[in-house]
Amino acid sequence: MTWSNATRVLIHIGDAPPHGRRFYTTKYVYRDNYPDGDPNGLTAENVLKKMQLKNILYYFGKINDSTDVMVNVFREIIGSFPATYSSIFSSITLTTTLRNSESIYSLQRKKLQINPNEPDWTAHPEKTGKLLCYIPPKTLAEVKDKDYFIKSSFTKQDISFKLAPQPFSAGAERYAYFAFDTSPERANKLVVKKYHNIKKGTIEMYLESVEISNVADFLSTKFNIAAERVGVNKKVTFIDVKVLYNGTDNTYYSVEEYINNAEFKKFNVNSGLITEFHSILEAFAHFTYQYTEGYLVVYDLQGADFHNEFLLTDPAIHCIDLEQQT
Repeated sequence: MTWSNATRVLIHIGDAPPHGRRFYTTKYVYRDNYPDGDPNGLTAENVLKKMQLKNILYYFGKINDSTDVMVNVFREIIGSFPATYSSIFSSITLTTTLRNSESIYSLQRKKLQINPNEPDWTAHPEKTGKLLCYIPPKTLAEVKDKDYFIKSSFTKQDISFKLAPQPFSAGAERYAYFAFDTSPERANKLVVKKYHNIKKGTIEMYLESVEISNVADFLSTKFNIAAERVGVNKKVTFIDVKVLYNGTDNTYYSVEEYINNAEFKKFNVNSGLITEFHSILEAFAHFTYQYTEGYLVVYDLQGADFHNEFLLTDPAIHCIDLEQQT
């Protein structure tokens, strides 16, 4: 293990446990010629800890349940790691997105602090801030104008809110927190997202997420009109994203409304992998390429699948203008 690159990934796909009775249940003992483990003294502790010291990320692709005991033993040695077949694909996306293995291990440690439960809002203080958003583009020319958002002015709105102290989820780039809009005229549940390892007072990354959302929303509106003409009534829509500024601690976030009573799904990813096929979503991605005359494509589609619409969030844009590649 003399790898020199910063990103180091080991993908292990197995359909049977290794030698050593500690790694399996009794129904496999008759198959093992080395029930005491490797005859040359190689141990899981030595190998896995050496991998961890060298920041080599380990992912296991589970084929069946015969490896469950092994996975639990490995986790006792190095802590949590993904161990499902589908997780391999999302893990590859994660490792190619982050800059180095140190950041990835830091993210995995942070995941241990995740709290998936919505907090008791009465126990948390109210904060005040500003909601910032752009005027969305109205024409394809404005979408292609790389200075459109630079030239656009913000709209600003006061907000009172409460923020959960721990994230309920962590992705390749951001943590997601429950939040609650306590403004009397709204009183909505929110999702607040914060980038990993970003300095306080830095707004650029959050403005970019709003730009992406606005462009995707513009193209979905055009797609829905075209789809309705050919008898497709299920719509593709994107959640409205704004920048939330917390003046108390000079911190920026992106914020969007919480999707109630829905299962969050990842439909496709940046690499082109389709994790859950839906012809409407693949048609939408193709439409964005055709409508913009090959200028960009909207992908990395994820969100909720309702009866009459796909309600999506956090898309990515691939663009021939690298300055607009996001």
